Amino acid sequence: MPSPLALRAPSPKPVFARAPAILWTAVVLLACWIPGGAVEAGSLDLFDVPGLDKVVHVVLFFLESFLLLRAVHGVPSGRSLRDALTTGRIACRRVAVPTAGLAALTEVVQLWVPHRDGSPADFLADLLGILLGCAWYLRGRRDSLEERAHP
Repeated sequence: MPSPLALRAPSPKPVFARAPAILWTAVVLLACWIPGGAVEAGSLDLFDVPGLDKVVHVVLFFLESFLLLRAVHGVPSGRSLRDALTTGRIACRRVAVPTAGLAALTEVVQLWVPHRDGSPADFLADLLGILLGCAWYLRGRRDSLEERAHP
């Protein structure tokens, strides 16, 4: 008998429910793979704030992981708080690992993009963003279920 906490495959969702995650993934890839000269002439270097690029990496991958979790696993249903948080943690692992792979890929590809360089510090900022996105998603699951339990 399977465990009641086992994460079932998510039911198919309409394309429009996944559109924000798909579009944001395109934004992440564009932001990470556009040649460096274009970004410098655009906006990031105009502010000349030390560490701003790390903040951008955190924000990009925070939204990436959060939107992917919402697109694939949605919001909790009428389960208990414990069950919802357990399945939410499993969902976070299922999204965080491939998203970390995407982060690594973006850094490796940047080695061949003109005026860009892949950096371990950027990858760590990406990982921080992924963890924060998962944490925000789990907090939202908990808050949503607590509101339903105590209207």
